[in-house]
Amino acid sequence: MIMREKVFDILAVILILISVALLFADLSDNFLCNDEAFTAAVGRNVLQFGYPRAFDGTNLVYPYYPKLILEKSFLWISDTWTQFYLVALSFVIFGVSDWAARFPFVLSGVLTLILSYLFCRHYLRSKIAGIFSLLLLGTSVPFLLHSRQARYYGLVIALCFAIFYCYHRVIEKKKGYICLTALFVALSWTNHAAFVPMFACTWLMALFMDRKDIKWKKFISLSVVSVLFLGAWLYIWWPTFVYDSAEYPARLSLLQVKKNLEFQLRTINNYFMPVAFWALFMLFLRIFKKREVFGLSATEKKVLKRILTVLLCNVAFFTLFGMRTMRYYVQYLPFLYLIEAVLLLKLFKWKKYPTIVIFLLLIFTNFLSRPNPLFLTKGLPGKFDVSEHSKFRTYFPDYLYELTHEYTGPTEALCGYLKSNAKPGDRIKIIKGDLQVIFYNPELTVINDARYYKKTYPEWIVMRKYWNPIYEDVWGRGMEIDIEAGYLDVLDRYEKIALPAVDSIRENEPDNMETHFFRAPVITPENQMCVYRLKEKS
Repeated sequence: MIMREKVFDILAVILILISVALLFADLSDNFLCNDEAFTAAVGRNVLQFGYPRAFDGTNLVYPYYPKLILEKSFLWISDTWTQFYLVALSFVIFGVSDWAARFPFVLSGVLTLILSYLFCRHYLRSKIAGIFSLLLLGTSVPFLLHSRQARYYGLVIALCFAIFYCYHRVIEKKKGYICLTALFVALSWTNHAAFVPMFACTWLMALFMDRKDIKWKKFISLSVVSVLFLGAWLYIWWPTFVYDSAEYPARLSLLQVKKNLEFQLRTINNYFMPVAFWALFMLFLRIFKKREVFGLSATEKKVLKRILTVLLCNVAFFTLFGMRTMRYYVQYLPFLYLIEAVLLLKLFKWKKYPTIVIFLLLIFTNFLSRPNPLFLTKGLPGKFDVSEHSKFRTYFPDYLYELTHEYTGPTEALCGYLKSNAKPGDRIKIIKGDLQVIFYNPELTVINDARYYKKTYPEWIVMRKYWNPIYEDVWGRGMEIDIEAGYLDVLDRYEKIALPAVDSIRENEPDNMETHFFRAPVITPENQMCVYRLKEKS
């Protein structure tokens, strides 16, 4: 029996090491996307100025959002600062690079994997469930992609699950209150939107499930400290909130709430865990009087109730606030896979071979996510095509292909060309992709504000194929410029240079699994990335 237990621990270590390889493999192959480059650029400024400064002395990030930056100090106040200081620390240790920018967040992904197994071992009392959760989490493409981003995503996943883990330690071992406080403080300064539902669900669990097991003086003290730290950040962030509220008013109509909820359910079902499949499967067992297959122990019931509380609080919060992007939901992943691990464990004890088949389908295909009820298979809000979200896909094999094959994105091609051909001090007009140029080509002066729309002749101009109507509408109005000033009438003085990449709108961001380039797209004259270089005077 002891030997068998050791085998599970050894297998867990092997699976974690494989997941580490999947997370770290070819980490610097793709250039940072626009959001990542922003984090890296501000992180580099922390090294120079000691705080998250938007202006490095030459270039300014997001000049078209002036309300997000404090005047005089150029302090960035829209995003919480933990990610910038982690990137700065990584730059101190490893040097300034895209690999170093991503390192802290990949490490957070590794921590989540370790905590997932330890949680199953200590609080679900099942190492097999821990192995199953490692298999599911370690092969989850949304988890792998978001954890590899030089953004707060991987850190939020780790912190949310660490709070859940530490809460169980508080309940069962009556200690860990200081650790829980530190985790809440860290989350409040990493992503305050994720803090609110996690804090709320912790209080709900304490009040309605674990009232007798809580040391209330300590629990209230940790809550006060956590809220004070959150309040300190909200005080800094308040001008951003007022600005966002004016620009993007919350529409809490029933229709809007319904759309927000549907979007979350589609995202969860199609990319995280096939909830519809499991619901139909359990209904099938109930009809054929096989309810005992999923019979739960008292311990499992308690843990699953807490997990459901966490998920419901998060879903409710993001439904009300309408954050319809996958990046805001990735902290659900370890919780969902704990539920799925328990379901698979019960099924495995009943029928081993069908469970293995289900496991293979879950890991290697999206087959079980496709036969959804009608309300889950409707197209995503807006311009997305229904058919794109019901195709048979193999995300994990596609991810493996991406790791083992070269892909050159548009700004990678651009920054590489500028590195070889531009001169220090050259000016470049660019809006979308400006943050990558600021990070990878700091020797250049980036014109990414209202000056972009002036009729001037910098050494370089980047005109994105898809971007013209978008930035003229949004950025143009925001900067109060005259878009009819003829700022592009100067291109006859420039040489058009085609670059070896497709001019794609989203680079290789992880949010949309349907547009993520697991394979390099085919370059055509219509979609090719270009840059314009000022002709030399004859």
